[in-house]
Amino acid sequence: MPSLFNKPLNRIVQNDFGGALFAQIGPNATLAYMIPGVVVANDTYDNCFREATDPSNNIGVLGYEETLPANQPLSITSAYTATGTKVAIHNTPGMRFHAWIAANQSVKPGTRLKCTAAGQLTQTTSPSDPVNAVALETVTGTSAFQAWCIWTMR
Repeated sequence: MPSLFNKPLNRIVQNDFGGALFAQIGPNATLAYMIPGVVVANDTYDNCFREATDPSNNIGVLGYEETLPANQPLSITSAYTATGTKVAIHNTPGMRFHAWIAANQSVKPGTRLKCTAAGQLTQTTSPSDPVNAVALETVTGTSAFQAWCIWTMR
């Protein structure tokens, strides 16, 4: 079956017509988790963020292509390397993004996903669970992996 959209190479976000927000990687962020595509939440410091750890209070998805080239990691699968780095965050409902899916998950188009530890997504387990994103492709992995999704939160 043909894909519903063209998957771009070396990009994290498509159709973010609302534009990116810009904030700094906070002092409470775990740098190993600061990889483009993870879900992020406010840190305890002004204009700073950290990796999200649950489905609530998320501010968006850590970007790559809108971040200044001097601040970008080596690739879309590499982590940002310093707290205080100013980077793009995307949160337009309906945008497509290359999300990080937690280990030992299988997703297919339409799978409802919620944020879990390290800013990664996992399948919802109950109809009452908050939904952060919906999968757009079929992917299975035994370790964390990337899959295209639609952002549903604001």
